[in-house]
Amino acid sequence: MFTKKRKIDMATKLENNRPYNIFFSSINQIPETLQQRNSITFSDLLCPSLGELKCSLQINFLIDIPWIIDQYKVHKVDNTPITILYGKIIKENKQGDYKIPSNIKHKEIICNQYGTHHSKLGVYVYSDNSLRIIVSTANLFKEDWSNYNQGIWVSPKCFSLPEGSLEKDGESPTGFKTSLLKYLDAYSKCKAFTSNFEDIIKKTDFSHINVFLVTSTPGNHSLQQDTGCHLLRTRDLLNKYCDLSNQDILNWEINAQASSIGSLQTPEHWLLGDFLTTLKSAILDQEHSPHLNVIFPTAKNVQTSLFREEGGKCLSYLKSNDEKQLWVRDYLFQWSANYWSRTHAMPHIKTYCRISPCKSKLAWLLLTSANISVAAWGNKINKQGTSYVRSYEVGVLFLPKFFNQEFFNIAQQENANSFPFIYDTDLIPYDKDDNPYYSNLKF
Repeated sequence: MFTKKRKIDMATKLENNRPYNIFFSSINQIPETLQQRNSITFSDLLCPSLGELKCSLQINFLIDIPWIIDQYKVHKVDNTPITILYGKIIKENKQGDYKIPSNIKHKEIICNQYGTHHSKLGVYVYSDNSLRIIVSTANLFKEDWSNYNQGIWVSPKCFSLPEGSLEKDGESPTGFKTSLLKYLDAYSKCKAFTSNFEDIIKKTDFSHINVFLVTSTPGNHSLQQDTGCHLLRTRDLLNKYCDLSNQDILNWEINAQASSIGSLQTPEHWLLGDFLTTLKSAILDQEHSPHLNVIFPTAKNVQTSLFREEGGKCLSYLKSNDEKQLWVRDYLFQWSANYWSRTHAMPHIKTYCRISPCKSKLAWLLLTSANISVAAWGNKINKQGTSYVRSYEVGVLFLPKFFNQEFFNIAQQENANSFPFIYDTDLIPYDKDDNPYYSNLKF
């Protein structure tokens, strides 16, 4: 299916993957993925073809600092200033005895109980003070980028505004700049780490970015603000901009594909309540509930994967939770990505979308770090219209209207006009003897 291609630089890959700029991680042990037009490594994001790197900010959950430095060394930019906000350091490399270079500033972000600093966001500033934003689903350690399926969105290059411009200048049609600054402002105790990047962002032109930034930050949120709550933010955007009135959208299903499932209690409490309501658009009869499909690997998917049980390390679903919510089984589908030769690498990518009955069109798609959990999306919306969030999350929402399209075409072929869609659209239900893969790991 895939023929060997010559290695091309990242700027060319980015050009070849316009207008969506969506990439998937290269899986070292699946040679086909190494040749795919939208397959990249972490070091590709540091390629000099994208610009001469001046400094960078990495916001992530799990990090391995020696590995990060090795990636920066590939393109000889390991001496540039690197700022890292993280949730947890990988200890496998005995980093307690490792002296972190002076050009790296890092700070652990601690959340309250059940919350996680789970965002995966990069800000890359170049020597001409232009910048690029990266939103991904990958932690910053080797296995995440080598063994698991990840999703990465790479922004176009954003250049400095003319001298004397106002902060409100250079806004995108999607309000991306404002949303990004509000997200960074949530790190109120980390201004020594973020203020330099915020100052540069304020002076930057984001007018050509056509995706929405969707974030979650710990605390109470309401629709009256540019909310840091996946539930409220996604609901607001779909209500405003998802208009497929010419399509028979009542028959379009919702797919939720993730690497972790949390405690969901009863069906109506959250998953089929506020979560499903959020993923509907305003033009729908509110009494109608579209069918929800949850794509999550079975134990058999993991056992027959390239890395066997090691492959399941990117997944999280507690057996104790599953036993309390067996009703979830009615919505579960196996992991399968045969077209892209990715079935035997487990998914750490998270995507949510509205898909047509013919499986060839999308009403919208959200690529995000947020798994299927109350902590990530926000808890049940109360009578005052507020929702409490426990975790930090970041994603990007793609809406056809902002790409001058009625819908996204997802024909699975290596065609620049097709929307990159990682798993097989013909979903495979769990067999009667299948169980979801259980893991206590928190990703």
